[in-house]
Amino acid sequence: MATKLKSLLLGRRLPLVLNAFLFSLGLFGVYATNSDWLAVAIFLLLALYLYTHPKGQAMTTTVISSLTTVIGLVLMVFASSFFAAGSLAVFGGVLWYLIIGIKNVEFLERKQWHLFLVDAVLYAGLAIFFLASPTTLSVVKLLALAVIGYLVNLELFRNHFSESAKKTDLALVSGILSLITTKIAWVVGFLPLGFISSINATMVMLFCAQSLVIRNLEHRLTIRFILTQISFFSLAILLITATTKWFL
Repeated sequence: MATKLKSLLLGRRLPLVLNAFLFSLGLFGVYATNSDWLAVAIFLLLALYLYTHPKGQAMTTTVISSLTTVIGLVLMVFASSFFAAGSLAVFGGVLWYLIIGIKNVEFLERKQWHLFLVDAVLYAGLAIFFLASPTTLSVVKLLALAVIGYLVNLELFRNHFSESAKKTDLALVSGILSLITTKIAWVVGFLPLGFISSINATMVMLFCAQSLVIRNLEHRLTIRFILTQISFFSLAILLITATTKWFL
């Protein structure tokens, strides 16, 4: 019985692995061709085909799949080496695997994996934000980050909390988290932190805010949980600042 179940699960996951592999291959192809417009067009068409096949769709992940595709393309422009491009391609493939798996309800803990996807996309978005030249219009970067934060959180909440909260409330909460994201990123941008430390510090604060919102939507927000988040935030920030090479 166990062998049959294992074979069944393996058989169901193999198409997901192949789907993710093709996505990674297409993304790396963009780097290999120096972001040639034809390679970009082929990759976009490939991503569209991979997302719509198989057609069975129980959950909507259109927003996060689109953002993963676009952000992956932008990060490939910043890739400075074969290793960096390969790592980004693998990372994109892992996210794509989760996206298709969530869309087709292949995982049991869908909410947790969806939350991981949201945070991963936000992390990648913050990477672009802090990688972009300081001469780039701050308003444009902040607006792009705000849109990314709003859309991915709204899709997450509508997929998993539509029965326990009103759509207008979910949109409002998503907007608040989006505003928090941009405010934190804007402030951290002025600190003399390194590239990775800037992203990590922003994500720690955002993760804590996100956790409090989700607990509230689940009607499980307690004083103990709030204190736990404060402790986690304090320890994480101390660790980041202690291991950061300050640029004064």
